[in-house]
Amino acid sequence: MHSRLIKLQLRNNHLFLDLGGDFWVYDTGCPTSFGSSLNDLIDSGKFVHEISVSGKSVNANIISAFTGVTVAGMLGTDVLNKYDHVIDLSTSMTELLVAESLPPPSGAMGLDLELLAGVLPSLNATIGEKTRRYIFDTGAQLSYHVGPRPRDAKPGMPTNDFWIPIGEYQTETYHSAVKLDGFEVNLRFGIPPKALSDALNDMNVQGILGNELLIGRRCGYFPRSRKLYLQDMHGPPLEEPTISKTGPAITNTPGDLSSYWTDDLIKLLGRL
Repeated sequence: MHSRLIKLQLRNNHLFLDLGGDFWVYDTGCPTSFGSSLNDLIDSGKFVHEISVSGKSVNANIISAFTGVTVAGMLGTDVLNKYDHVIDLSTSMTELLVAESLPPPSGAMGLDLELLAGVLPSLNATIGEKTRRYIFDTGAQLSYHVGPRPRDAKPGMPTNDFWIPIGEYQTETYHSAVKLDGFEVNLRFGIPPKALSDALNDMNVQGILGNELLIGRRCGYFPRSRKLYLQDMHGPPLEEPTISKTGPAITNTPGDLSSYWTDDLIKLLGRL
């Protein structure tokens, strides 16, 4: 089997792939990769060094400021969805397929994925008493639910998070149970800013399930076969984030829903 084993690190509650000593944000919630070229993974002629969001350039320096980790760029689903992934945070390693299919983790529960507009992974989850669709976003340190807090919500510490269109912001947090086809996990949620809520509503999803879903378990992200596999394991604890230095803000114009979910993606989602 032709596969590649790549180190995956959790720093400042964000996930990074270590590629030759360069850190890349591991982000299934971003459709477009950008940063320095990756000749061994993709055609470098098609790889962009920055993206434009609301007329502002976003590059590795911007993401480094937001995450507090110096990065070479961000790997989104245009690259990640070409491979099968077996992720084991207890060993800090992730395996990315180059050619052949990987077997799912032994004993793991398989969940059905839907790729919104063919690019963004989403899955059904029950939060509170309602089952809705949520984006599976490994680039998000927090999960988000659009709507009132569930009845079981327990307050957490306020923290800073970021969303590229509006920059960094502070949010209250809470912990709530999430049921995934019989598999239950407790996740930490932030309160989505209005611009983020509007964008999620526009895409007809109820929110985001962040990278905390992967912590402490072995997982399989198989976008080509539309499956997410989860297996309980003991792994590294998620650090409670502290209020960080504010990163550079990128502001939207009123009514502008562009994001690192690009305008073209919003148009595609509107046809679903």
